[in-house]
Amino acid sequence: VSELRDHLASAAAGRPLSLHLAPGVSFHLGGRPIIIGPAMHVTLWSEGEGATLDAGGRGRVVEVSGGGQLTMSRVHLKGGRIEGHAVHGGCVYMGLDAANRFAFASGRISQCVAVGSDSAAGGGVYVGGGEATLTNTTISGTTASSDSGYADGGGVFVDGGAATLTNTTISG
Repeated sequence: VSELRDHLASAAAGRPLSLHLAPGVSFHLGGRPIIIGPAMHVTLWSEGEGATLDAGGRGRVVEVSGGGQLTMSRVHLKGGRIEGHAVHGGCVYMGLDAANRFAFASGRISQCVAVGSDSAAGGGVYVGGGEATLTNTTISGTTASSDSGYADGGGVFVDGGAATLTNTTISG
């Protein structure tokens, strides 16, 4: 995982990054999400059975903010968990910037939760701004729940911006 983070640091310097993740490999994030911020243009891809980014129930998997752009293909996101007062995005959080981009294809988003004492939205994916595109994707076992009962979008919640889902299944 530290090597993956080192590569991502080069994208923070404004250089586009395309990184191949070995199929069948699971990257355990250790409570630190992959953060795609301003001026970052990152592509993470795998092949065959794909690679997995696993938060292990200790935080989100991915955050996209400040106009960052993230493209993923044949990558599986799992084990995201965010807790607090008003929370958004158990696995994927897209901040409020209209320039944010998240493209996800031929992968799975699973076992992710957003748990809020007051509110929760987007157990799997939360879109606060920008554009999210999910193609040939399965979202399963993701939930949003709150003590107050205000919870929306166990799979996907679009609060601002836009989301396009093509050949995408959302279940339990």
